[in-house]
Amino acid sequence: MALPVNYQELECVYQRLLITSVRCLAVSAAKSGEGVSLMVDALAKRSASVGKKVLVVDFNLFHPRIGADDWHWNDGQAPQPRTMDDDSIWYLPAPLDAASRLRLKEPGQLEALVAQWTNEFDLVLFDCAAQQLNNQSNLPPSRVMAAADGVVICYLAGVTASCQLQSCCQQLTQDGVNIVGVVMNDRFNPSLKLELIRNLQKFSHRWPKLTAWFTKKVYDSQLLSLRY
Repeated sequence: MALPVNYQELECVYQRLLITSVRCLAVSAAKSGEGVSLMVDALAKRSASVGKKVLVVDFNLFHPRIGADDWHWNDGQAPQPRTMDDDSIWYLPAPLDAASRLRLKEPGQLEALVAQWTNEFDLVLFDCAAQQLNNQSNLPPSRVMAAADGVVICYLAGVTASCQLQSCCQQLTQDGVNIVGVVMNDRFNPSLKLELIRNLQKFSHRWPKLTAWFTKKVYDSQLLSLRY
């Protein structure tokens, strides 16, 4: 699954980065499975579509998605970035060795890497683990997020409780993280407009013309298109 580069909600996030002058963005969530990697990939492709050079760094140590046997960190030193399908998007694997995790916890280490990466790339994206996976044995997601210019939190509405999202944001703010936005994933939480259209289809076999008329009215409604 992938988001198109002209997706309206994606464009809102991208424009937010331009307005706030964020060069290094971390993407995370309160819980796992909320679409973090999907958002990272979409932002990378959106930026690359206008000729920007993008670096995606995998900082999800619990479920790394990038890597190879001959491509890994060494005592806090990052390997050379590699491209995959798009020459404008470069990738770095997760720092899985204990020595790198320990070194990157130290003050200034991640910040120095961010300064180096933002000097070489137009946009740096951190694919982070969920905040709930914070523990002392790994590189804490909050430590990674604090080194970035800003953070976007993905929220799976209808699955993750709003109190969990609120608690996540409060904890990150206390840790010095700059939250620039929250992206709501409506996969399990359809809008009122979509629910009305879905229920109207139940009557299509009996009153097809009337159902089609109502469906068009609902679809074209500006009021039902508003997002709160």
